[in-house]
Amino acid sequence: TVMGMMILITALGRALASHPKILLLDEPLSSLDEETREQMMSILGSLRQHGDVTVLHVTHNPREAAQLGDVVLRLEKGVVQPLR
Repeated sequence: TVMGMMILITALGRALASHPKILLLDEPLSSLDEETREQMMSILGSLRQHGDVTVLHVTHNPREAAQLGDVVLRLEKGVVQPLR
C-alpha cells in the first residue's frame, strides 16, 4: 500500500539522517504488497549503488536477496553459508 511505503520511506530517511556506516534492515519489505515491494526494492537498489552505507538486509525472500545483495548468505541450523 502507499501508506506502508510512506512509513518505510520515512523510517529509512530517519535512519539515514545520522549518516550511519551500517544499516540493519530486518524484513523491511515483508508486509508490503507486490507493487509496493517492487517500488521499495528500486529505492533500496539505488541506496546500494549510490549510498555511502553498508546495508545488512535480512529476508526470507530469495528474490529480494538476489536482487539487492552483493553478498548473499544463508543461515541454516545455526551455520552461515555463502550462496554467492
